[in-house]
Amino acid sequence: MTDGSLGVGDGGRGFLALGERAEARVTLIRTDGAVIGDSELALSDLPSVENHRGRPEVDAALAGGTGESMRHSTTVRQRMLYMAEPFQRAGQPWGVARVALSLASVDKAVDDLRRLAAVAALLAIGLAVVLSSAAAQLVWKDAQALTEAARR
Repeated sequence: MTDGSLGVGDGGRGFLALGERAEARVTLIRTDGAVIGDSELALSDLPSVENHRGRPEVDAALAGGTGESMRHSTTVRQRMLYMAEPFQRAGQPWGVARVALSLASVDKAVDDLRRLAAVAALLAIGLAVVLSSAAAQLVWKDAQALTEAARR
């Protein structure tokens, strides 16, 4: 990636709109780990953001590849999926562009699926009890009929 595609040349403002359009959080991180832009934070808040060096996706991107990680964000306090790519400025490695998607909707879908599975299991157990009771009644009636026939 080059700095022009990320809006680094304009102070990083270009990627803020990209984050809004993609409904994702976009963060620009220098090679030293300092956050220089975040689509969900005001520029005045950036100096207080902790250093991102050491985060798995950032380290992988700085090593020259694509980094990805799924973990809890200490900044926005929710589970996120992160993807990071290195970018250059003036032909030199300069930082990492990272996109993060909230996993809240995925977590909700998993919770809904678990609830549905629990209800289905309870219904299956209930149906098994009813069917086994009916089968037991039929067997009991046959056993009583045989007992009556044997007594005669």
